[in-house]
Amino acid sequence: MAANPGSKSGKGSSKKPTTRKITPKEPLSGKELTSIPPEDSATKKASPSNKTLNKTNPDSKPSVEEMRDKLKDVEQAFLKAEEDAEIVETAMRRAEAARREKEHIEMLDRFYKPLNDKMKDYVNRVKEYIIGQDKAVEDIVYLVYHNMHQNMLEDIWCVNGTRLPGICIGPSGCGKTATLNVVSGLFGIPFLKYNATPLTSAGFVGRDVETMLKQLLEKAGGDLFKAERGILYIDEIDKKKSAIGVTNTTGRDVNGTVVQQELLKFLEPSEIDLGDGIIFDTTHLTIIMTGAFLGIEEYRNERLGLNEKTAGFKSDKPKEYETFQDDPFQDDYNEFDQTDSPDYIDKDIMKYGFIAEFVGRVRKIIEFKQLTADDMVSIITTAKGSKLIEFVNQLKLRNIELEIRPENYYRMAEAALSDPELGARALENMILTFLEPAKKDFMDTFLAGTGQMYYDFDGNYTYMFESEMPHMFVENYVEGKRQLRRLRLAAERDNALKEKQQQEKKAKAGKNEVQIPLTKTRFGEMLIGESKLE
Repeated sequence: MAANPGSKSGKGSSKKPTTRKITPKEPLSGKELTSIPPEDSATKKASPSNKTLNKTNPDSKPSVEEMRDKLKDVEQAFLKAEEDAEIVETAMRRAEAARREKEHIEMLDRFYKPLNDKMKDYVNRVKEYIIGQDKAVEDIVYLVYHNMHQNMLEDIWCVNGTRLPGICIGPSGCGKTATLNVVSGLFGIPFLKYNATPLTSAGFVGRDVETMLKQLLEKAGGDLFKAERGILYIDEIDKKKSAIGVTNTTGRDVNGTVVQQELLKFLEPSEIDLGDGIIFDTTHLTIIMTGAFLGIEEYRNERLGLNEKTAGFKSDKPKEYETFQDDPFQDDYNEFDQTDSPDYIDKDIMKYGFIAEFVGRVRKIIEFKQLTADDMVSIITTAKGSKLIEFVNQLKLRNIELEIRPENYYRMAEAALSDPELGARALENMILTFLEPAKKDFMDTFLAGTGQMYYDFDGNYTYMFESEMPHMFVENYVEGKRQLRRLRLAAERDNALKEKQQQEKKAKAGKNEVQIPLTKTRFGEMLIGESKLE
């Protein structure tokens, strides 16, 4: 038997020692496997050998348990991401709500800031513009102030209150519209004047009741909050009186009774759809209706017993109002009894042609009286916004004095009162026409120095000026002021020299008088001012 070339000894043997090289890729032997401790499930999850094995062997497939573990990890991560997103979204919603609440509070503070002043302060301010209507002005300011205060209590403190719709009765041109314009401007709330003449139940050329609220929303700049708390002023409401009588409301009077019934939605809280998803709530609205109500004084005189048929006699009171002379509550009874009230009451308006449902919702009746000639003169000469005062202030800038005889004012007042349909409205045109000659001279010449414009008894106009120069256009305001100042300084210099000459003459005559140095006079002070200006 031939010898094995791989053996060390030359002799053959039945038992041959074998040597094996173990590589990492080959599986372990049985003894090596038994020497390794068994792994539990927790150890198997945390052991990196499986992951290393999978990475080294990309062709190997993960087990079912590994897939389940990975799925659970993904689900937990997804749930955590959802929770984090929800927390962030909640925080953003709270921040947005806080921002909106802050803006709303700031807006309420700005809107209700006028209530920081007292009501009597507003009454005094309105009286500077409206002349001869003291009681009516006080009632209007009270009505608007009261309604605005009630809105503030509800918006800020959630306290419900009652609003006061009002109706104003007075002749044309007595200041009803002007008063509401001034009041709305002082309180800073939207104001809309709407003429009730074209209103019918079915609308008139597309204009219906809802149109008023749309126009009020436009006046508020599209701000629904301000529009709902504005003033809706319905003029010529007396033209909507019932044509078929007060008691009969079943007829189809599209011009009177039905319109009154349509207007009830404004006088009581209601929500009106204006289209485009806009719902207008009339709860906070201030509604004031006005009209001349020609002939309504007859019903008041009849109630007071002042008509020709009952001249000198008053209508008898019902028996339920009779009281004994020794009744301690007799004054209280008379206070609530409006039968003898000189003011207009609900019954007078109902007799005029308005249904009881409409009149019962009107909480305040305000009367504007007829203006007198003295009131008209005061409007011309003292009221703020007068065209005469505006022109006088322009003349004062050039040291020009305007003198008008008082007879001219009364002549204009009588002319305005002669037309009952115009009233105080005619004064503005009369004043502008009256001042036209003076304004032409004012514009044609650059008047300076001391001057005087004069209107005589007959309204003839003359003017006199100590110095004047041709009209010129200055490049800017400062240059114009300098020119006027030089002219005034020249006049002051002449006056100062004249005073000095007179003092010298008196001193020579032996009169001991103290001479004022030139630097202490107004002329000297203005020279210093001119040097600083230039």
